[in-house]
Amino acid sequence: MLEHGMFYFADVDEAFIRMAKNTEGLEDGVLVHCEQCIEKNLKGIIQKKYGMINEKYNLVKLLEVLYLTDYPEVKRYKSICRALKDFYQSRRYTSDEYEIIGKEEYEDYLTAFEGLLSVLKEIRKSIDEN
Repeated sequence: MLEHGMFYFADVDEAFIRMAKNTEGLEDGVLVHCEQCIEKNLKGIIQKKYGMINEKYNLVKLLEVLYLTDYPEVKRYKSICRALKDFYQSRRYTSDEYEIIGKEEYEDYLTAFEGLLSVLKEIRKSIDEN
């Protein structure tokens, strides 16, 4: 049986996002996959860099592990982590917190997601090289 790690599953989420992000009607699904992609990247980095498995699902808390230790530059992405966490909750479970977002706001969230993802991929690359 082939075992896949967090980075494999994060990359699958990213592939879905790239394929679906411009498809009208899939915005909610894309945002859910954005949250999952970031969560899996964060958990994979934490596991590989620090040797610990983090069971938290809160993106802000996961990000905190990185910026309080070795990567202070990721702290600027707290707001997108908070937004993605909220999107995940409101789009995966029945919630009064569901918020309709417009096209421009959706694109802003995707841009912020891609910025954070780029930084996380650089961190992944640097820990792979060590």
